[in-house]
Amino acid sequence: ATGPIAVPNTGSFQKLGMVVKQKVPLKAGKYVMKMVMDSNGKSGYVADIDSIEFKISSS
Repeated sequence: ATGPIAVPNTGSFQKLGMVVKQKVPLKAGKYVMKMVMDSNGKSGYVADIDSIEFKISSS
């Protein structure tokens, strides 16, 4: 588990931002990702997610 990850408010669904979480230690194998959004922003919305990307670290 990564713990909480803050997603900044860009002020518009048309203006995208990027959130990066580094150094998530995983042992070799298959995983199922579960994303939980447990709090709204001031607008009442949680997030507008267009894509998720995973990269393998060299370290």
